Amino acid sequence: MTEPAPSLLYGLGVFVVSAVIIAGLFAFGWDYILFPAFAGFMVVGPVLPSAFTRRAGGLRPTSRSVSRA
Repeated sequence: MTEPAPSLLYGLGVFVVSAVIIAGLFAFGWDYILFPAFAGFMVVGPVLPSAFTRRAGGLRPTSRSVSRA
């Protein structure tokens, strides 16, 4: 990896968005939704990087190609 900055910025962005969402859940008193949200992310989360990777490689991701990854 010759340029780690884009990956680090992406990771930092995901962290910030996650922290804001969690803080918002606690602020609105919806903290009971936290564990179901984590479970949903564990199902959907692995699919997202494969779509981004295919997009960065110049390929247009389709639902079929992402689900096979």
